[in-house]
Amino acid sequence: MTWSEFLWFSIPAIICWLSAGVMVYTSKKPYIADTLSIIGTIIFASFIVALWIGQQRPPMRTMGETRLWSSFLTLNFESTPKRKKTQSTPRKRNERK
Repeated sequence: MTWSEFLWFSIPAIICWLSAGVMVYTSKKPYIADTLSIIGTIIFASFIVALWIGQQRPPMRTMGETRLWSSFLTLNFESTPKRKKTQSTPRKRNERK
């Protein structure tokens, strides 16, 4: 696997992510958008794994490989869902947890 095959992985991943973005606003079923987003991430991760196997070394030597990792990690950390804060009753000043 080389960088020549990157388009064959990036185009389907981008299509999945764009479709997930559209589904967030148009569909009443949130699991469809979640599934499409996860599929896009799996496609992207499979390219990184295939590149690693093809080069027989971790893809971390060149600037492009480093940017590939940073975009993958940024994508995963930015897309983690934020938990809603639950409303709790206010505690008294001296009350312990």
